[in-house]
Amino acid sequence: MSIERFERTTLWKSSLARRENDPFEYERDELRNAFFKFRENVSYLVDRISSTLPDLTQHDVSHLDALWETASLIAGEEYPLNALEGFVLGSAILLHDSALCFEAYDKGIIGVRGTLIWKDTYAASEGNGKTIDQREKEADFNALRYLHAEQSSKLVEAKWSYPDKNEEIYLLENSTLRNHLGQVIGQISASHHWAIEEVSSVFSSQGNSPATFPREWRIDYIKIACLLRCADAAHIDNERVRWSC
Repeated sequence: MSIERFERTTLWKSSLARRENDPFEYERDELRNAFFKFRENVSYLVDRISSTLPDLTQHDVSHLDALWETASLIAGEEYPLNALEGFVLGSAILLHDSALCFEAYDKGIIGVRGTLIWKDTYAASEGNGKTIDQREKEADFNALRYLHAEQSSKLVEAKWSYPDKNEEIYLLENSTLRNHLGQVIGQISASHHWAIEEVSSVFSSQGNSPATFPREWRIDYIKIACLLRCADAAHIDNERVRWSC
């Protein structure tokens, strides 16, 4: 999916899109540019999900982009979303499935296979007639599905080394946004696997904007968490599911 496609959604237009005579053009540009760079960096991770878990539905960047469409469809044309809320929603969308690959964990596959959930799944499959390789892959699948939401909450604060770069970088490179919003972005990304009661108990209804942004751009965390979980659950179509004859 191209950037132009999600730029046509109502939620993008109401929050991060360029507009004429914008009194907050500088602030909106900063958020939009930070989001695009964040998306570029996350693409490195999510592009590896299909090779790690080939039996999953599509989880690459096209799925992440499509959630802008499903969220806009669910919210409706007049749904209020300011620029900071749009950035937090988009960032949580980028992170929510990014830990479905070994690269998202310390020590990679070794780290995942050292977890209790992996060991329990592998031990439970003993004697079922499957090969060691089949049992390991089954345990990989279950462990990553179980761990990915919570692990996604840690990825904003982690540094990454990319093969084509000579330095470590953050997925969210803008330090101001990372320092002020990184933790809540991570929590919202993880919340798509929480019970809905936990969402309402963990998040306050609104948070203040960082000091360098307009005061009226308050952030409704519960609203964003609900948009993410509903959009993710609703995105089942022929673009995401791999059909076979």
